[in-house]
Amino acid sequence: MNILWTYMDKMCKQLLDKSMRARWQELDYRLQDIERYIRYLVLKQASIRKLIDSLSLTLENKYIDIIESAKNISACKIESADIEAITSQLNHYEATYAELESTITAQHQEKLSTEAECDMLQQLRLGQYAV
Repeated sequence: MNILWTYMDKMCKQLLDKSMRARWQELDYRLQDIERYIRYLVLKQASIRKLIDSLSLTLENKYIDIIESAKNISACKIESADIEAITSQLNHYEATYAELESTITAQHQEKLSTEAECDMLQQLRLGQYAV
């Protein structure tokens, strides 16, 4: 009976160890994917930031051109189709930038959660061998 009990205990420990290793590998792959996705999002965000800066300068230059070309400009609203188009593009890219910021924050939270799960799994594995 004792031999059977020892065999079952050993088999359960091996099964548990195999399951933990498999889960650890899944978590490792997930962490790598999250890190790659965050790097991609940061690069995309940097590109959009450059685009926003460029559009902001273009918009500023359009305003300067309109003010310089108009001799008698009063304190009225400056309207131009070019300015409206640039403003629309700028608003779109700023909204996209904000969405990317939100997604990056969510991915960082996911990464922290996954790392915590890895730590917990590591503690379980260490506890398994301590017994």
